[in-house]
Amino acid sequence: MDSFVKQPTLQFALRELTSIIRRPRLWIVFAIVCAIFALTGPFGTFESLKFPARLGYWVIVQILTWGIALAVISFCGAVRQKPAFSDMATVLVGALFAAVPIGLVVELVGAQVFARPLTLAGTVWQIALSAPISVLLGLLATLFLQEAAPELAAPARGAKPGEKLLRRLPAEKRGTLLYLSMQDHYVEVVTIKGAALILLRFQEALDELKGYEGLQIHRSHWAAFDAVEELQREGGKLLLKMRDGTSLPVSRSFAKPVREALEARVADRRLSGETH
Repeated sequence: MDSFVKQPTLQFALRELTSIIRRPRLWIVFAIVCAIFALTGPFGTFESLKFPARLGYWVIVQILTWGIALAVISFCGAVRQKPAFSDMATVLVGALFAAVPIGLVVELVGAQVFARPLTLAGTVWQIALSAPISVLLGLLATLFLQEAAPELAAPARGAKPGEKLLRRLPAEKRGTLLYLSMQDHYVEVVTIKGAALILLRFQEALDELKGYEGLQIHRSHWAAFDAVEELQREGGKLLLKMRDGTSLPVSRSFAKPVREALEARVADRRLSGETH
């Protein structure tokens, strides 16, 4: 199993799914949908089931439907190594994949509740019905996650820049930041007290560093200004030599802003030195 699906991918998917199901607003919508289905009794359930049984039936069906749809979409987002629901294409593809297990499960539940035979035609029909429902659930989740994003990104009142990221580190590793490096599914956070790997997307780590005096220098690296010793060129490549002796590559797309930022820092230091 480890060779088929990497464990960090599953952990990312679980983290995305957990972040969604913890949102009270999502459960409010879930309760409203269940109530509407129970009261109106679509797909013949109004005639076939009394209200208590009808409510129970639709709660079970909705739990299975929502659970499968959100789990599959979360997994698709984790496989692509982007935050789930940030890309509409991921939602649509994941929702369509989810329609297959949703249709199978709904048909199985229906066969048990209504004592009807399980047929291939009925299963295919349920899958076809599940596709638009699954897409709708994905879109709802997208809206909820987008609304919640500012809450997730906002630092606590009075918190210092980078504090949220540092709290993710073991206590003995927390200290002045030197640099970050993306390592597969992890981010290596290096401080003056050592290095630690945390299960976090690189972009999320950068978001938690807003306001901290540093700069992204590569798609996989970020450096704190105060930790830079010098800008070097070796074999046509730009490198930042860090305080701990590490050399980090500077990609072409970041070369100009890195030079400008470092030059501005040097100018500020000189000006500060002249004023004292």
